[in-house]
Amino acid sequence: MATGAQEINVKQLVLYSGSFGPREIDELREEISRDPKKFDELKEAVNELKTKDEDELSPAVRVKLGVCQFLIGKYDDSFASLKKGDGGALVHFYFAKLHAVKQEYDEAIAAYNTAQSAGYNVDICALGRAEVYRDMGKLTQSLQELDYLSGAVEQTAEYLYQRAATVNAIGGNPQEAVALYEKALDRMGTVPGGELEQAITCLNMADLMEKKDGPQAAETKIYELLDRAYDLLTGSGVNEDGYYAFVCEKCAPAFSYYGYFLAAEELQKKAEEIYERNRAGE
Repeated sequence: MATGAQEINVKQLVLYSGSFGPREIDELREEISRDPKKFDELKEAVNELKTKDEDELSPAVRVKLGVCQFLIGKYDDSFASLKKGDGGALVHFYFAKLHAVKQEYDEAIAAYNTAQSAGYNVDICALGRAEVYRDMGKLTQSLQELDYLSGAVEQTAEYLYQRAATVNAIGGNPQEAVALYEKALDRMGTVPGGELEQAITCLNMADLMEKKDGPQAAETKIYELLDRAYDLLTGSGVNEDGYYAFVCEKCAPAFSYYGYFLAAEELQKKAEEIYERNRAGE
């Protein structure tokens, strides 16, 4: 198995490789981030996998298919494939992510708990629950999930972002939230495929700067953050998959709020086009 910057064969990994867990999924995501053309290879591999005979699609293979369908934004197909999987920790972890995307928050929390009980990484499950609780408006529970964590996870981009977002949501110290967001951005810049998360973070920081300093005093910084977010969302390195559509749809209102109407319209249009392509089965 290839690691680091060494190129991996996407089709080989999806269609033939036996091992497929969190490590292989991370490698797959990183490979696609380094070379967006690999995303097309992943879609081709998924289509080939779907055409296999029923007796070739073991529960483990169905899990692989479901995860890959999630990665290309085929959420309904992903759920259907995972339901026929082996019922292991990876299945429940991606159930949680699917429920979160669909805003089925109680189900997402339950799935994260099941994934953790089945052996999935405790820290990653806790970070997932923290985000879901925050989206539910249960800010105390979100902060508790983060407070329970310690060690190396506290230096990861995901932890820093989740803590910044939660501190901001509860109306905590603005300086603390800004510092956490800035650290998260630094970490995200070192992670392949982090453009979308960086864009979301920039928009959250713009909102925080407005609250902290006022719209006039923070105007220059806000526009810098908006410009950076737009460049990240429309850069050549992003994969225009289902998650990208979800992020564009989520970010469009923020651009509109600050008067970036053309940017908001462009992002909303991109999201609608991707959703339509996915519905058409492309």
